[in-house]
Amino acid sequence: MLAALLGWPQATFASKLKIAGDKAEVTREVDGGLETISVKLPAVMTTDLRLNEPRYVTLPNIMKAKKKTLEVLKPDALGVDVAPRLKTLKVEEPPKRKAGVKVPDAKALVQKLRNEAKVIAMSVLVLAEHDNASLKPATLNTVAAAARIGGDIAVLVAGSGCAGVAKAAAAIAGVKKVLVADAPHYKDQLAENLAALVVALAPGYTHILAPATSFGKNVAPRVAALLDVAQVSDIVEVKSADTFVRPIYAGNALATVQSADKIKVITVRTTGFDAAAASGGSATIENVAASRRQPGSRRSSAARSPSPSARS
Repeated sequence: MLAALLGWPQATFASKLKIAGDKAEVTREVDGGLETISVKLPAVMTTDLRLNEPRYVTLPNIMKAKKKTLEVLKPDALGVDVAPRLKTLKVEEPPKRKAGVKVPDAKALVQKLRNEAKVIAMSVLVLAEHDNASLKPATLNTVAAAARIGGDIAVLVAGSGCAGVAKAAAAIAGVKKVLVADAPHYKDQLAENLAALVVALAPGYTHILAPATSFGKNVAPRVAALLDVAQVSDIVEVKSADTFVRPIYAGNALATVQSADKIKVITVRTTGFDAAAASGGSATIENVAASRRQPGSRRSSAARSPSPSARS
């Protein structure tokens, strides 16, 4: 989000960093392995545990710190509005999983949400995760979460030469429309380029969902910042169109949060939702104009060897 507000490029989940002049080469840990990108400085980076050895606080430095002068700045002096837009309604231990109610298809699920749960119909945009050749399974779980919100579901496929991915997305049960943005600068699905596209499409939707994978965690915060909304992360349950459950404290508690934003940007923990059926749908496919290529980042290489750590 900070990168978007500053208008700087970003590099998230960095496990290796090389700086040469006004550029930095960053190796990122992604779900499929390691990805290397080049970003123009200045840039905002987030680090992985393997980037370096931690620096521990020593007693002499603690004593020195006590003598340092601290400058206290108030948000009003900086012209920053810190009024919360995300309210924590409660925190509780996660309940034991109960048996769910089976429905024959996504259409029946939407009907139950509308007629029994009284969920107001919404319009949901799901960001498809793919490699330009095939759709990633996490997209199916994200569509399932979108179905629980209710309303029409559209899937955005942004890539290069991604017609096959669009056809696969159109076959997902419950999807009404597939939006395709096919352009060379979407090939590597960098956050700067995708966020600009999503923000341009956002006014037509009440919810924007992405899987809580390295892909979604890279793109969604930038989208939220550009839309000036509070992101709702890692949801595992949908209570209503504006209320969601997300794990906190490393999964030892569940927080129910309510969003007051007009457009809600959400990442979905895929283990919290059974995947939507990959077949049976017949969504229409619609081409959308590509946004302007954003300066700052480009992908250098990607190693598809297993990542040292798995991300859920």
